[in-house]
Amino acid sequence: MLFFKLRSNKESDNQVSVNSPEVSQSAQTGDSSDVNGANGTATASEGQNGSTGTGEGSDGGSGADPKNNSTQPQLSEDEYMPAYVSTLESHKDGIAKYSWQNGTVWNYETETLDPAYPATSIAFYDINGDGIKELFYISCDKDEFVGVLHVCTYDNGSVREIYTKDWDMQVASGTDYYIFATSDGRLCAYNSIGDESMDYTYFQFAWAGSGDMTEAETWNLTEGPNDDYTSTNYDYTHNGSAVSEADYNAAVNDMKDKMTSMLLYNKSVSINLYDKFGSVDVCEMSYDAAIEYASAPSTYKSTYGETVSMPFSKTVEFGFSSGAGAWGTGIDLQPDGSFEGSYHDSDMGVTGDDYPNGSVYYCNFKGKFGKVTQVNDHTYKLELEYIVCENSNYDEHIEDGVKYIGSDPYGMEIGNIYYLYMPGTPTSELSEECISWIYGLDGKSSTEDYILYNEAGRYGFSGYSE
Repeated sequence: MLFFKLRSNKESDNQVSVNSPEVSQSAQTGDSSDVNGANGTATASEGQNGSTGTGEGSDGGSGADPKNNSTQPQLSEDEYMPAYVSTLESHKDGIAKYSWQNGTVWNYETETLDPAYPATSIAFYDINGDGIKELFYISCDKDEFVGVLHVCTYDNGSVREIYTKDWDMQVASGTDYYIFATSDGRLCAYNSIGDESMDYTYFQFAWAGSGDMTEAETWNLTEGPNDDYTSTNYDYTHNGSAVSEADYNAAVNDMKDKMTSMLLYNKSVSINLYDKFGSVDVCEMSYDAAIEYASAPSTYKSTYGETVSMPFSKTVEFGFSSGAGAWGTGIDLQPDGSFEGSYHDSDMGVTGDDYPNGSVYYCNFKGKFGKVTQVNDHTYKLELEYIVCENSNYDEHIEDGVKYIGSDPYGMEIGNIYYLYMPGTPTSELSEECISWIYGLDGKSSTEDYILYNEAGRYGFSGYSE
């Protein structure tokens, strides 16, 4: 099993906590300024990027620099951010190979992964409140199945890597992760991996005496079968030493409850983040957006997080189905671009002793469309900021004799570009794929209600307005 090697106690003796007195004494008086990203993916935004970094403990810039125990002149973003461009450019191929972060989008015409829907595996965030944003990126430089996390800082005129680790792996059950900052100035992360047994670990990072970033705290849960497979064992540890379940949960919940900014995450952990989206800053960016931002921060403009206005004033319901069978996806889209929805697919013929009444695949989800651009008199282009599921894939429970199995939000599981067609849109402006999903549209010259079209999936949702 692949997992993380913990540092020894001897190594941790020289660590300086991100929110320790050495840092926080100079980190209590600064303001937060937001620089936003753009171009979301189907599972996340593309960069509500980087505020100052450490929430309540962020620093306006006293010059104290725990990275190297020295001082350096206070710099504007335009002065130091372009230095990160060459770092990203040198890893462009590896970043492009990291294609499974948010799921993959298949281009049916080229029979390849669609480059229009890249991973959002880059973030800029000031993690210690010294006024310099660090660069986070994940790339597959040596192995296309291993995404390596790199963290770099700008230190006295040059870019220096301060942390690297195999982070996301396409092995066994795969890897779930998210990296986040808290209101009390901590940088934390969650990572899980396993197969027959699973490891769930929360990290709290700190500065080592060398100036590198390291793991100061690790809280781990190992879950797996006992020797004769008659029960499941749960082992909780803190920095390698056994702790109680209550202590583990208290520490983990303290980190999650104080989450203020999400740096990077992958699609698999959306269940862990469901209640956070809409309230925390999301910093991740695609390669192109990161290059654009780092090249000229002061002129970079994003619409992420801005209030948007749909071309209607009341809730519009949309439905996606084949018109036959027992499956469907529905969403309620609000004028501000937010939505909630659900998917279900019933198969009453799949039964068992504990579920004689059949099986149902389901997904409850929410999300938000950000940028809204009018294309013509009838059409609007929508860019998805995020979509998160309340359930995880393959979660199972039995209720009233029915087995419920977690699934993806079919119709919205891929892609971040949608088109909203207004009532009265000429059908000649719609693709054949879109028309094929809309009941009763064949032979008509124009639409009677709203239509929502997922470009990547080629899925059409029928609108039902008052």
